[in-house]
Amino acid sequence: KVKMKKIGKLTFKNFTLKTAKKDIYIFGTSKLGQGIYRVLTGSGIKVSGFLDNNPKTYASPLLGCRVCSPVEIKPKQKKTFVIIGTISYQWEIMQQLLREGFKNFITTPQLSRIFPEIQKENMTIRGLKEDLAKNKKEYKNFYRLLSDRKSKKVLKTLMAYRKTFNPFLFYKINSGEEKQYLESFVPDSLVPFV
Repeated sequence: KVKMKKIGKLTFKNFTLKTAKKDIYIFGTSKLGQGIYRVLTGSGIKVSGFLDNNPKTYASPLLGCRVCSPVEIKPKQKKTFVIIGTISYQWEIMQQLLREGFKNFITTPQLSRIFPEIQKENMTIRGLKEDLAKNKKEYKNFYRLLSDRKSKKVLKTLMAYRKTFNPFLFYKINSGEEKQYLESFVPDSLVPFV
């Protein structure tokens, strides 16, 4: 079972204290990972490189940084802090990092609570909390329209994820029974819907 460590109250100060004297790597070389790099370096935080599972990404540097496999930096795992720079595979990456012995990591939605500008880099988390606040009455009305317990449970889980960005809630939505339940109207991925 995955246990995520909280980074204090998720403030810039706590983040910089937690990552001090550690190499920071961003897991994921996509547009979001690159956006996280720009936000961090723009805040004066040094990024050591990128991690990816795709060997094709190792050939050339990205934004002046080396791209490598997590296995390659495994010997330095205690001195490494990993930012999971993807939404779609965050649960799988968390599992992989734990299997490899990494203990210091944070997901993009959690990081966006420290650096809200990251939300501009990713449509899947942009404006979720604001939408809930703005449309609270409509969501309550929609909830009342649902007649079965399963539908209400799925909607509650979605709303809880949008409020907290808790990766375990995302996993619950994006796996097992809830995923199967939602597949008929969310064909390829739940990420844009969540």
